[in-house]
Amino acid sequence: MKTRTPILLASLIIVPLILLAWFGVRLQSNQQELLKLQLGALIEAQLSDVNAQMVQHFARLQNALDQQIDDLYRSGNFTFHSQAIDLLIKQSPQIARVFVINAEGKRLYPMPDSELTVDEQRFLAQTRELLATPNLFNYKPKDPTLVTPSLVTQSAAPEQYLRSEPLVAQKTIPPQKIMLRAPAASYSADIAQADIAEEQMVVAERSQTGFDTAASGWIAWYADTRLHHIYWRRNNAGTVIGFALNGARLTADLITNLPTSLTQVQTDAPLHNAEIRLINSGGEQIYAWGQLAEGVLGDNNKPLKIFPLSHPLGSWRLEYFAPGLSAPGANWISMALLIAITMLGLSVIAWLIYREYQRDMRLAQQRVNFVNQVSHELKTPLTNVRMYAEMLEQSLPDDPEAERAQRYVGVISNESQRLSRLIENVLSFSRLGRGNHTITPIRGIVADCVETVIENFAPMLLQRGLKVAFTAEDRTPVLIDCGALEQILNNLLSNCEKYAANSGDIRIHSWIDAGMTYLRVTDNGPGIPKADWHKVFTPFYRCSNQLTDGVTGTGIGLGLAREIARSHGGDLVIEASDQGASFLISLRTDIPPQGAQQ
Repeated sequence: MKTRTPILLASLIIVPLILLAWFGVRLQSNQQELLKLQLGALIEAQLSDVNAQMVQHFARLQNALDQQIDDLYRSGNFTFHSQAIDLLIKQSPQIARVFVINAEGKRLYPMPDSELTVDEQRFLAQTRELLATPNLFNYKPKDPTLVTPSLVTQSAAPEQYLRSEPLVAQKTIPPQKIMLRAPAASYSADIAQADIAEEQMVVAERSQTGFDTAASGWIAWYADTRLHHIYWRRNNAGTVIGFALNGARLTADLITNLPTSLTQVQTDAPLHNAEIRLINSGGEQIYAWGQLAEGVLGDNNKPLKIFPLSHPLGSWRLEYFAPGLSAPGANWISMALLIAITMLGLSVIAWLIYREYQRDMRLAQQRVNFVNQVSHELKTPLTNVRMYAEMLEQSLPDDPEAERAQRYVGVISNESQRLSRLIENVLSFSRLGRGNHTITPIRGIVADCVETVIENFAPMLLQRGLKVAFTAEDRTPVLIDCGALEQILNNLLSNCEKYAANSGDIRIHSWIDAGMTYLRVTDNGPGIPKADWHKVFTPFYRCSNQLTDGVTGTGIGLGLAREIARSHGGDLVIEASDQGASFLISLRTDIPPQGAQQ
């Protein structure tokens, strides 16, 4: 008990601290994850806003190119003249080359029978496989009712217009690799409604003049290790006109639309110590903006977020660089302080509890020592009382006049024996509590020990209307502690005397088997309820019913008897019985070697 108490008190401190620390770590981890998610959402929104600006630039560029195509239609009376196209190339800084092919896939411009410039020859060499694949220019919505022809490239989902994608996937075009994506750039959600209304007016005008658009789209492809862009449009007659953009001018225009400083989305507050980089398809940095402090990334020069741009810049990407989230030192310090304060408080409480416990234990030990001391002091005079009572009983004459005196002396002798057994139980219980109880087996006969106990109990049992019937199957000498066996039987017979008065015979049966001696003690009393079989061996526990109420007792007899039996290498258990109570005693009783003590 002394060892368990400090352990329990230490657990009272350690377990709450462990739980508090676990919850604290979990809370900090959740907060870190929440901050990471919030930062990720902020970065995603920032990069999405930049991507939307680029998409809007391509949307504006597409509108401008559509206007150029409409002007070419009008100037050529629904046909394309090389002079008008040459003039357009010279006047438009965004356009590098122009091509026109008819419905049969034949090139109309640059004219096949004319002398080509060096730039035109290079352009045709780069786009030979592309122009030889007319199905690339046959985009049509799977469901034409979804949108109007001119708004196909603005409203519908990209995957609805990729009719040519399987053809591109099946055909390899070295060294120019065609990258086909959505037909034209998609307007961002914040395009002004006025722009859409203006586009719808243009659609109506084209439909009335015969310049309506059957399909249009963007093509991005690699040539000479660079990404090139073509915007094309096909009319109802099947004629396709395409504009190859000036890559340098396109890059410059895109950079012009990008911000010069890094600000939060939908706010004007700057995001300090961060940088966004625009990376092209070759992995080269095109542009960067932000306020990233020098050396803040250290050796880990990896972006927090990589954001692929929308078509037709699908091979480009945005990279977001920042030092990332640092460990919240202040929160950890606060948590450590809270744990320390909690530990101090629990330690004070545990110390107060332990001090009270020690005080109660000292007081209880003093009481036990007092009882033990008194019990020892009572043994000597009680022994003298028993001795002189026996001497007086033997000296009285055997005649009717001395009968009363003999009866009085017998009562004194019996009560002194009862008191002796009570004192011996108290002393034995104290020795068991201190672990000082010892068993000393010597050569003896179990039946003789049992008969001695029965002889001592006979007068008292007779007064209670009880008689002991003892049968022994074996009287072989064994190694046994007769004092221990007598104390076990004293407690069992004392219970019979208290609770089974006037119930007839008490049966005791003994036998020896495989080095063990067994004794069964059975009475005809009220018995013990099965629910109390395990409880009756608990110190100071007593069954409560109408037959036992009012009967005095200490409540340590049966528990003491079982502990003594176990110390002797056996046990004491309750057995099922038709009537009364039945106890089975088992003791380790080895056969003594030859020449052992008699």
